[in-house]
Amino acid sequence: MNLNHKILTAGFLLFAVSAFGQVNRYAIYFKDKTGTSFSLSRPEEFLSARSIARRAKRQVTLKTADLPVNPEYVTQLKNLGVKVLFRSRWLNGVIAEADAAGLSGISALSFVASTEYLGPGSVPAGVQMENSLRSDPFSDPVLSGKEEIASQLSMVGIDDMHADGFQGEGMLIAIMDSGFSGVNTTTDFSGIFSRVKDHYNFVNNRKDIFGYDSHGSHVLSIIGGNPTSLKGSAPKSDYLLYITEHVPTEYRVEELNWVIAAERADSAGADVINTSLGYYMFDDTSMNYSYADMNGRTTKISKAAQMAAEAGILVVASAGNEGNANWQYITAPSDATDVLAAGAVDGAQLRASFSSKGPSSDGRVKPDLMALGLSTTLIGSSGSVQTGNGTSYSAPIVTGLAAGVLQAFPDLTIPEILLKLRESGSMYTQPDALMGYGIPDYTRIRGGTITSLKKENKFEIFPNPVTSGFIRIKKSDSSVSPENFKLINMRGQSVELKQTASDVANEIVFNVSHCPAGLYLLQAGEEAIRIVIK
Repeated sequence: MNLNHKILTAGFLLFAVSAFGQVNRYAIYFKDKTGTSFSLSRPEEFLSARSIARRAKRQVTLKTADLPVNPEYVTQLKNLGVKVLFRSRWLNGVIAEADAAGLSGISALSFVASTEYLGPGSVPAGVQMENSLRSDPFSDPVLSGKEEIASQLSMVGIDDMHADGFQGEGMLIAIMDSGFSGVNTTTDFSGIFSRVKDHYNFVNNRKDIFGYDSHGSHVLSIIGGNPTSLKGSAPKSDYLLYITEHVPTEYRVEELNWVIAAERADSAGADVINTSLGYYMFDDTSMNYSYADMNGRTTKISKAAQMAAEAGILVVASAGNEGNANWQYITAPSDATDVLAAGAVDGAQLRASFSSKGPSSDGRVKPDLMALGLSTTLIGSSGSVQTGNGTSYSAPIVTGLAAGVLQAFPDLTIPEILLKLRESGSMYTQPDALMGYGIPDYTRIRGGTITSLKKENKFEIFPNPVTSGFIRIKKSDSSVSPENFKLINMRGQSVELKQTASDVANEIVFNVSHCPAGLYLLQAGEEAIRIVIK
């Protein structure tokens, strides 16, 4: 994981050796969803009304991956004596406990595609004492004044966003972390606690999340803090709080915990996911990832983060604190294409040396955006106002900004919101591997480049969605010529347009058969229309 303060405990490696009769945790992946009673035409059977409404608002269609796993497959596993812990819609499988004999029987089932070892032993029992096995090399428990609190918001224009009336009202933010100690008992969290709509501990498979670790509490305070102690980046949002990280150990089961939590957040209708977790190194070194794996398509957690984004959720992940380490690079899931990877800067808006570097291994700009991650003001589990360092603390600032932008532009899709946020970066025209697109600013978003989507355009596009490889543009303004048009993908990159016919009767035809399927903006001057290429 890439919390600010992980201590790897090599002693747990001794438990990674499976013996016959030793129960371990596995992922069991199914070949299909054939025979399931669930249907995409009846999403209310497996998604909340809020989740369905979010998809409609963000122009997202349901996919087969959204369907629950086949219940009959789960029943057959249980008949073998397998203890099924969680089911995953998106990965089409389950997390389960099994011994060697059970695993042999599982692999023989006709509907099982594969199994994956996730970690030794069964679900951990007991309550982890706060900070008992960890220390924070970046922590700086110095009392912070109101000027510092205001600075971490104003650096990205959140003070202006709040003044415009966007403080997260109506937004539901899911936080995946290691624990939320003090949130249910500390006075400074009382206003936030009343807005917690769901919580679960996926590590210990229980409801309790409040007696474990304080890192999630810090993150929550940066987003949801009240004005009397610390004004958060989105102080009027509602929250889903999930524990997915087991601090004393590091195994891939924690990635799968995250996947299950993300699916629960999706089902609940979350608008935003914030995660300060990042993976590349494990207690079992055979599980380690390489930099080549940081391509957004390899790790289970990055695949799930991308699926969450495609389901209409804006995902913000800390880029990592590995800038000074041998690894240096971003960690999963911040490598996913449509996940905002948040790096850290100091009060002078210079990159913090520990902030992980990009790009993704396939060459995309990462990190995406930067925010204050050195001496960031937060509330400790005891209620004291402190400061802390790490991309874990810049990410919730970006999360609050993203929630406010979603609130301000309710009709835009997630790719369009991501484009707005990236375009607002101080280095958007010249991004690099250290700062990405730079420091975002709400004031640049407010007067941004794609607000014209809501205006009446001077041209129309047929067909849309584009299924033939060609788009026909009918102009209502004869002054618009073919060279005026630009096709922009959702990463802000220009894509070549190939004209195939003369400008006749105010109509232009472009060949777009070379364009990958996806959402694009066709622009001419200040006008723009969304198009979908299939």
